[in-house]
Amino acid sequence: MRARKSLQSLHIEESVKKYIVDIITATREVEKFVPELKNMVRFGASPRASKSLLHCAMAHAFLDKRDFVTPDDVFSLAADVLRHRLVLSFQAVSQSLSTDSIISALLDAVPAP
Repeated sequence: MRARKSLQSLHIEESVKKYIVDIITATREVEKFVPELKNMVRFGASPRASKSLLHCAMAHAFLDKRDFVTPDDVFSLAADVLRHRLVLSFQAVSQSLSTDSIISALLDAVPAP
């Protein structure tokens, strides 16, 4: 219970929260962030994914003995949180694109604060 209470007291800058939202948005608007991946993602991550990514980043910061979340916490966990949440199109599968490669391209395209 103390650990849970400590997690709730972590500081998260608005810019880090916006970064999380931008990453999740990028999975649903792929062509806007990486035009060459247009039509490669059939379904992007849901808004719940942003909550999951935030909670994972908070846990990462806590385990690193920090009382604040950084963009690096978000970046380092994004692929693990998103990997099962994207549904690739037939076109992506036929071109042997992996979910990881698409997530990597999106993370490179979304500017970190």
